[in-house]
Amino acid sequence: MLHYCKMLGVPLEAFVQVNYQAYLHNSGAFGGKPQRYREIKADYQGHVAELLAKATRQNALDSGVSKEDQEKLLESLREWGALDGNFQYLASDETSDRRGFKKPPGGGLSARPTPSEPIGLTTC
Repeated sequence: MLHYCKMLGVPLEAFVQVNYQAYLHNSGAFGGKPQRYREIKADYQGHVAELLAKATRQNALDSGVSKEDQEKLLESLREWGALDGNFQYLASDETSDRRGFKKPPGGGLSARPTPSEPIGLTTC
């Protein structure tokens, strides 16, 4: 088939599908318990944003970042990493929107969602 595509000049494009609900498994991490890709990705982004926000707020980046750029960077990190007002990555509706809720929103008497608890920064 690839031969005919090349011969007839048919352009090919890669199709990459990401399944955020898929489980990642490593027998050496999380006690061998599989974890959802969306949780790992959201928690990674949240913790990296929190660490960079701490470094920025402690003026560790002062030599290369102006005050205006520092404010822009912090606001960007807050949005990118779903950080709270204190630049911490904690369980909230916003983090659960990314990593999935412990109990998703729904209808009826128990419609209120329950936020999920992010994986700790030092947990593996």
